[in-house]
Amino acid sequence: MGSLQDSDLLTDTKIAIKSLVISSPLGISLTKLCRDFEDIEGKEVPYKELGFDTLTALLKSMTDMVRPIFDANQSVTLFPVVDDSTAHITDLVANQSTKRLRARSAKQTDDIAVDAADTGRRV
Repeated sequence: MGSLQDSDLLTDTKIAIKSLVISSPLGISLTKLCRDFEDIEGKEVPYKELGFDTLTALLKSMTDMVRPIFDANQSVTLFPVVDDSTAHITDLVANQSTKRLRARSAKQTDDIAVDAADTGRRV
């Protein structure tokens, strides 16, 4: 580490991780963080490129961005470190509805398919 490019990579990685953590009102697991990071950034979290042996070591070094909480099984849930620049975002996320849309029942799905077939539309 030490080069300008490494510094940019660290900064970009920290920003991406903090964004993912802030967007999860109940915290985010390590597994979900890794999956979401790869979905958004198109690559795995580059902790080795940044000189860390493990992802957990990288996260523990990010005391200004995230707060890892370990449960009895040593599973990690990450929470954002809230400061003046992120307090309003954290409040918005905390107050958002977490209700999920209920899946359509088989009957509703069948009814839609029949209606579509009657009108010649694709579902």
